[in-house]
Amino acid sequence: MSSLTRTQVLGLYKQFIKNANNFNDYNFKNYFLRRTRTLFRENREVKDQQKLDSLYTNALKDLGVLKRHKAKP
Repeated sequence: MSSLTRTQVLGLYKQFIKNANNFNDYNFKNYFLRRTRTLFRENREVKDQQKLDSLYTNALKDLGVLKRHKAKP
């Protein structure tokens, strides 16, 4: 993967927040919101490009799981 931009990372964060808010269950919604915020904050200072690529790839996989398990309206 090429170098990630701030826009790509923020877009991924926004997708996580949007999909977490789609859960109707209060506990699930707050768990995913809290987990997303914590993980992104913990990795805010990472500068190593290989580590960033790995984190981004894993986050995309996690987002796919989150999308598949969201509540049906």
